[in-house]
Amino acid sequence: MSKNSSAGLSLKDLLKSGWDEHDLDPLMLELTTGSDRAAAIIASTTLDNDLADLLDHILVIDNNKQRNELLTDFRSPLGSFSARIKIIYAIGIISREYVTGLENVRQIRNVFAHARKPITFETDAIKEICLKLPKTKATWPDGVEMSEPRTRYLNYCATLSSVMTEYVPKVFGDRPNLWAVLNTPPSNEKS
Repeated sequence: MSKNSSAGLSLKDLLKSGWDEHDLDPLMLELTTGSDRAAAIIASTTLDNDLADLLDHILVIDNNKQRNELLTDFRSPLGSFSARIKIIYAIGIISREYVTGLENVRQIRNVFAHARKPITFETDAIKEICLKLPKTKATWPDGVEMSEPRTRYLNYCATLSSVMTEYVPKVFGDRPNLWAVLNTPPSNEKS
């Protein structure tokens, strides 16, 4: 793939494409040195996409058409960040504490995406929510103080993203399709 992994992609394909190793450095640079608005949207969108990937991993989805109908179109039942948060809680993947944190991330993302005024992580209402993001040992190692709202928000998003992309698939593994097993004709082999 070329150094610009998005070269030649349509708008629709850009929305559906994941990142590859060539995207990581520019993405990290944008997260760490870009505007607060860019950082908030990139971090939360990564988390939102991770939730879609998680659901894609654990739900029985037979083809791309069904995936689009369930997960990728914003009008689909699980096509929004909000709907994805609700369903992963309802099926027992995350606790109420993480629902609250994810909802806070979603709200902050929406404000940064839609606010007509210049805003930053230091804007009072945003700062207040960022500083309420739940603390976990995984997110805040002993001795590290996360008093900067931007740092706290990005760290929280990165930690949850890491958990979803690395830990959850290990827990759920390759889940067999029970219906495929039940609908497989019995073998004619003699035991």
